[in-house]
Amino acid sequence: MVFIMSFKIIKKIPEPDEIKQEYPVPESLTQKKKEIDKEVADVISGNSDKFLVIIGPCSADNEDAVLDYTERLAKVNEKVKEFLISNNLGDRLTEHAETIDTVEHAAQQIGCTEPEIAKTLSFVVDEKPVIVVMAGDGRVNSSKFKTLFHTKPHMVPRDQVESITGFQPGGVCPFAINDGVEVYLDEIPIWLDVSMKRFEYVHPAGGNEFTSVRITPSELEAVTGAEGWCDVCKGWEDTE
Repeated sequence: MVFIMSFKIIKKIPEPDEIKQEYPVPESLTQKKKEIDKEVADVISGNSDKFLVIIGPCSADNEDAVLDYTERLAKVNEKVKEFLISNNLGDRLTEHAETIDTVEHAAQQIGCTEPEIAKTLSFVVDEKPVIVVMAGDGRVNSSKFKTLFHTKPHMVPRDQVESITGFQPGGVCPFAINDGVEVYLDEIPIWLDVSMKRFEYVHPAGGNEFTSVRITPSELEAVTGAEGWCDVCKGWEDTE
């Protein structure tokens, strides 16, 4: 028995070849896997016009649940797309091959800096939801938040985000949100070079964790019908 830091090794992890010997696969399944591997390789290399969807095993253990999830994602995407089209911004929606569920992932997929990502956060104020959109490098300042909303910041519980905003965590955006949700846009005191006002374009999510919207701060203010600009953030000063 060997001890390494806080880990205790009680059994050697078997090599792939050892697993194959212990759990042999019938020839028919081996051949089927080869055929599937070739189909996948053809899609990736561009030799096939098929569409490849990869879903992790933990998400795909129940076929009905997977289909329900993908159908809801499609509906959300269409809702936001229709909203943007109606506001002459239909060409600003971009679909990504990989998730943009965090600021870091979003910046990598979009090809912009992390501060240019527009985070959409949901809070509970006087038992009602409030959406605050802020620059990717901003963090909520408790005292500033309390000055404006007269309460400390309390985020909507993760398991209630979708029912309140209409979007799942990681894809919440300020477009076509559910009725009853006010929209505030975060503003830093220096208007010309701070927060979202620093950038020609910012990139909020587009309704799910695979879509984003390229939009100017002024367009964002106009299209959301925001209540106004507020100063509830800190952290952006560190990137100056």
